[in-house]
Amino acid sequence: TLDGKSSRGPICFDLDEKYQLEVLDGKHKEITYQIPFEMIKSIKPLNREESEIMLKNGKSIVLEDKVDVDENNDGVLVFTDIRNPQYIPWAEISMINFK
Repeated sequence: TLDGKSSRGPICFDLDEKYQLEVLDGKHKEITYQIPFEMIKSIKPLNREESEIMLKNGKSIVLEDKVDVDENNDGVLVFTDIRNPQYIPWAEISMINFK
């Protein structure tokens, strides 16, 4: 998080995507991308409108203009404890790293 805290565990991204077969939506230069979460190494919000997506193959792309990558993202649930997931608002996320 932006305040230096970190959490580990399965997540529910944007409060609706929790499976690796689901996709992250975003645009880059008027091209719409749908990237399966299983291909993503990390997501780093850059500002209110853009996020940098690092892929597991080493390539990165800055995406914008979709709820998954901008300020309209609902945040994430981190299941450090299955009965009591931790909610982290999008505005507080510095980076999300995936295995």
